[in-house]
Amino acid sequence: MNKGFLLLLLFSFLLISCNRNIAKLDKKDLIIDEISFDYMSARTKIKYDDGQKDIAGTANIRMAYDSLIWMSITPGLGVEVARIMLTPDSVFFMDRINKKYKIMGFEELQKSYQFELDFNMIQAVILGNLILPYSRQGLKKHPDGYSYQQKSQDIVINSFIDQASGKLERFDATDLRNDNSISVNYGDFTLVGEETLPYKIEANFQTNSGPSSRTNVEIGYTKAEIEEQSLNFPFSIPARYTSY
Repeated sequence: MNKGFLLLLLFSFLLISCNRNIAKLDKKDLIIDEISFDYMSARTKIKYDDGQKDIAGTANIRMAYDSLIWMSITPGLGVEVARIMLTPDSVFFMDRINKKYKIMGFEELQKSYQFELDFNMIQAVILGNLILPYSRQGLKKHPDGYSYQQKSQDIVINSFIDQASGKLERFDATDLRNDNSISVNYGDFTLVGEETLPYKIEANFQTNSGPSSRTNVEIGYTKAEIEEQSLNFPFSIPARYTSY
């Protein structure tokens, strides 16, 4: 399976645009505005560039918070080319063009990318939430906001939080074992239901091995809805498909 294409799928996810007036927070009482819901559906435009491939397309996304992320990719003409589903334990991938599929645990994904990826991290990235639970340890005040450092095993995460909105504006995560890193920038924050989501996400993956050392993904959401009712997450692998 093409590693770059899977990275595109993993980072190609959520959100919508409109204006919101946000009252300034007291600098002594920072509250980080994180997102939570039962179900969400969204449509987005995505762009992917790893220096060798330049891909653009649209994606339909459905999420059950803390449980499942589902996406259907249609680069053009309304023809689905791939479908992906993430659970807390596994990654499921279907290549509609080549009639192939892949099922793997996150341990295999981590070995493939040489980075500590799991379901919670991917969900946090696409929603603009902190990677780890918030505590005040590691929080530093700056003129226009806060920086916040967290660590999980061999991953060091530096987050930058806007003082006025309490929203995560950027984070950088580095794997100390190999110096591979992910940097994500958020913008165009939007009110969807009662949650504020980043309409624009720019992600950069830097690795010190493999043919593509730098991969860039841009995500722009055109529609998003927080749903009260359960959504369908269709993922049935046809018998004629063969495994990668």
